[in-house]
Amino acid sequence: MEIRNKATRIRLFDFKTPQMRAFHLSWFAFHVCFFGWFGIAPMMAVVRDDLNLTKTQIGNTMIASVAVTVVVRLFIGLLCDRIGPRRTYTWLLCLGALPVMSIGLADSFESFLLARLAIGAIGASLRSCSVPTWWARPMRPRPAGAIWGEERLRFSCLWYCQGF
Repeated sequence: MEIRNKATRIRLFDFKTPQMRAFHLSWFAFHVCFFGWFGIAPMMAVVRDDLNLTKTQIGNTMIASVAVTVVVRLFIGLLCDRIGPRRTYTWLLCLGALPVMSIGLADSFESFLLARLAIGAIGASLRSCSVPTWWARPMRPRPAGAIWGEERLRFSCLWYCQGF
């Protein structure tokens, strides 16, 4: 039953309500981004041999991919508040597909690093498709995208300063 277009129950296998469709599309889209974000990891041995990368260079690409996510989450949170999480997420998926497709064209450490940095932005997808910003947006009175991005930045800094 719905009261003013808000879900009063969670029925996971009922795709008739827009709230449950949004919920399921949200987690599915995040999985797509997650695989794009970490898709190169299983092939890293092949990439390492093909590009003659050192362990330090591989570590730098991994750190860069995750570190850029923290910064991009702030901007994604602001965009979620300004233009809405669905539009933000659509653009993130469309723009994020380009570096995922082009990483296969990397022929040096620098081009591989730039592709990993661009792919790292896909990690900010959690901000735009998480339950607090997309699925439950009609249920809260104030914008929360920027707040959630800022919270993640503080958590990441605290985690880093404590030595993991």
